[in-house]
Amino acid sequence: MKQPQKAKPRPKRLRVMNLNWSVRFMDQSCKEATQSWGWCDYGDQTIFICEDQKPDAMADTFLHEVLHAIV
Repeated sequence: MKQPQKAKPRPKRLRVMNLNWSVRFMDQSCKEATQSWGWCDYGDQTIFICEDQKPDAMADTFLHEVLHAIV
């Protein structure tokens, strides 16, 4: 029988080039307010991710927002 996988730890911060970014995971209300699964706040250097997604979708959203932080 296959063991259930443990949830992988979520990053709290990351470094993009020479900038330190914070990562915040938000509840469903962020999706309702923004109509987005994630977004970057360039002024605060914070990436916001709505946590009410399947793990694969959340990983894709996280990568998408990191790419915004790079560009």
